[in-house]
Amino acid sequence: IKQQDIEMLIVKWINASVSPSPITTNMDVSAMVIDPVRIEQIMEIGDESLLTELLTLYLEDLKQYPLDILSAHQEDNFQSIYENSHKLKGSSANIGVEQIRQACVVMEQWATERNSAKVREHLTAMNKLIDRISLHIRSTYAVQ
Repeated sequence: IKQQDIEMLIVKWINASVSPSPITTNMDVSAMVIDPVRIEQIMEIGDESLLTELLTLYLEDLKQYPLDILSAHQEDNFQSIYENSHKLKGSSANIGVEQIRQACVVMEQWATERNSAKVREHLTAMNKLIDRISLHIRSTYAVQ
């Protein structure tokens, strides 16, 4: 038994009666994009160069994982959709970007339910949110 299989079952049974919330694409992303407490924790470990490096890696994740989710969706590979959403959820939690973390939780649920239409709809909304958050991170933290 794989950990992802167990997680998918847990999500399925816990959230069986819960309908995921859609992403609000008109939200103000400048408000608490990255948890300031998390930024402070990162700065305690290292310096500004560590933060810059972590944000650069995170921006790469924001590019790659949605592409992987799209590819998996085109192949009806719900396990891969779940796994890539889970990875992006972890990356977002580590850096303190709660909006993307929450969006990934919803994507995991749609993947668990094997709901192709909802995966597609949610991925479109996620990509809009990711674009806005990526732009905010680049402009606020001068990261390329």
